Amino acid sequence: MEREIRPLFYSEEELDHLHTVA
Repeated sequence: MEREIRPLFYSEEELDHLHTVA
């Protein structure tokens, strides 16, 4: 749920990683 708590803290790398995990 941390992704909802700090969505603005995500960088392109983190976003890409989330897309890969999902």
